Amino acid sequence: MPELNRRARECERGQTFPIWISSIVAGLVLLWFTLDYASTIKWQVRAQNAADAAAASLLSVQTTRWNEMEMTLYSLGLDEWRIRNLIDAMTATVHGAGGCGTQSPAWVSGASNANSACAVAYGKLRTAFLAALTRYTNETRVLQTIQQYDTLADETSEVNAIIAAQNSGKLCGAPNGWDCNFTYTLAPTPVLQTRSQVWNIDQYYTNTGGGFFGYISYQPGTQALVNSNFLPSRLEIVACAKVTPPLANFAQLHAQPFTALGRAGATAVAAVEEWLQPGSFSFPANDPKYPNQVIQPSEDYGFTYPNAYATTFGGNLYTASGTVFTATVTGEEYSAQLPWWSPIPFPPSGTYTPPSGACKTVQG
Repeated sequence: MPELNRRARECERGQTFPIWISSIVAGLVLLWFTLDYASTIKWQVRAQNAADAAAASLLSVQTTRWNEMEMTLYSLGLDEWRIRNLIDAMTATVHGAGGCGTQSPAWVSGASNANSACAVAYGKLRTAFLAALTRYTNETRVLQTIQQYDTLADETSEVNAIIAAQNSGKLCGAPNGWDCNFTYTLAPTPVLQTRSQVWNIDQYYTNTGGGFFGYISYQPGTQALVNSNFLPSRLEIVACAKVTPPLANFAQLHAQPFTALGRAGATAVAAVEEWLQPGSFSFPANDPKYPNQVIQPSEDYGFTYPNAYATTFGGNLYTASGTVFTATVTGEEYSAQLPWWSPIPFPPSGTYTPPSGACKTVQG
């Protein structure tokens, strides 16, 4: 009897085999669906990242040009300040003032003074003036060249050329290349901000307590009349790929190619505002090229005697906290407020259906 029971139990063991097979198949099917879903998510995230990077890259066509304009305007301002000071200094030497009149050969009122110390001083200042004027002229030409190509039509053409180069594969692997697994489409054409959204800023100065202590507040004023080419652009771009799943076929299961679509927008903003006071600040001690050197130091033009001909750019140190600043004005001072432009994300508008052939076919 025990022998019969043992044989009966051994025969029952084989009945669990189909259950194990079914469980393994179900697990493999679940794994296949999981891999397929993970691949879809991965490519969708990748498409969005590609679109975000492309939008910022394209908007930098405008922001980079505007930052170049800011630096050129800053250089022009420095040379204009330098030229004004040199004209004042040359005028002083003509009248024997500013320090040269105390040197030998002496300056004599009413005489030709062709060989006087003031004539020598005038010659040095004139040389510096002509050099500054040449720089100013060249910088003006640089600014004109930048402005010449800073139109919406030129920027749109440049943007389309960049997209064409990216889609052709010429920039794959290059430092400025995008994700080459997608086709990029500009949709819609860059749109300019409307004029009604641009306002003049009215500046109010309030003196509190007398002296040179007060605060400035900025409030929207009247509508600004701005050249349409200098309004921030906005663009939208689409990155699209038709992805074949990594395990497209599993037994009787067949995964169809899916579309990975990323949409992104960007616009240009003055992200950083800097208040520069050349002549009042120095480079940091760890600067590799100009450690502790004063930014825009005074220029004395080689005079060895006390004089008033030097061009100085600073001298009045300001302390700012929020909207309040304090300063002790001790002399002439040159300062500049410069905005630095940068592309920022902008939400896409409406819906978008990629046209036929607008998505690159890739293997997941």
